[in-house]
Amino acid sequence: KYAITWSTSDRRTLSEAARNVVLDCILYWSERRYELYAACVMPDHVHILIEPRVRRDVSHATEFYSLTEILHTIKSFTAHKINEAEEKSGPVWGRESFDRLIRSESDLQEKFAYITRNPWDAGVAPPGKDYPWVWCPAKEASRPAAETSTPAARAPQTLALRTLVDYIDWSPFFHVWELRGRYPAIFDDPIVGEQARELFDDAQELLEQIAAKNLLVARGVYAFWSANSVGDDVDLYVDKKRTEKLATFYFLRQQMLKPAGQFNYCLADYIAPASNPQSAIRNPQSKIRNRKIIWADLRFRFMAPMNSRRSSQLRMTITAQFWRRHSRID
Repeated sequence: KYAITWSTSDRRTLSEAARNVVLDCILYWSERRYELYAACVMPDHVHILIEPRVRRDVSHATEFYSLTEILHTIKSFTAHKINEAEEKSGPVWGRESFDRLIRSESDLQEKFAYITRNPWDAGVAPPGKDYPWVWCPAKEASRPAAETSTPAARAPQTLALRTLVDYIDWSPFFHVWELRGRYPAIFDDPIVGEQARELFDDAQELLEQIAAKNLLVARGVYAFWSANSVGDDVDLYVDKKRTEKLATFYFLRQQMLKPAGQFNYCLADYIAPASNPQSAIRNPQSKIRNRKIIWADLRFRFMAPMNSRRSSQLRMTITAQFWRRHSRID
């Protein structure tokens, strides 16, 4: 992890619009070239706290994005956009930058506090008043829903592990251990019930230990798009008019044999079809209308060694449940 600072050329003052450009660019490259922990765009300099991501991982070496190319990308793009918007020319940023390697957790906390407090400590922002050009995961979580179409809305958020516990579906956890059955009915199974209960109790103890000691940190990223289904696929669009396609999600339909009258479902069934975008979803049993899709991903950052097989499967189980926590129907 690194704390990085760079200044404007000749202490040029960045307008509010220019600061928006810089912060949006920093947030855009988060989760692409680095993990972002904090950012602050001051009137004449910028602070970021990042961890470069892996560019290439081969058998003999792991290559990360370098600080040089990370800064070059941010500075060159923002300089061009700022000069274009303000109809100016010449350098926006100074040639030098200052980076510091974070060597400990206390060092990380110190730099995080410095960056996120900088506008108030420097007297740029009055006490008690918000400064829009500071970013951290906690502030991101409080952004209003109207802003969810901006690049910043897809920035990572840190979630308390305990908030996910109530949303865990334990059935896949038992399946990994080759105990077939549905939770919680599996506890009454005459063959595997006793073993399932023992396994569940062990998992609960381990889960409490993980949460109490912060052995895992859950960080989620999400975004909302207009969407329509095409067969078993879902097309995402850039805007509500659906004039430009952003991407396609390819889903699988359930393959198991079911009794007569039961359906083999696909996630695409819950999105209005492209042939009739304003219709109810394709599931004939439902009257819910849904014309948007939420994409979510959850990853864990390991704070301590977690080597047991049960802890590994527990991580997988919790990850699978992030969808339940964040999916919603319009």
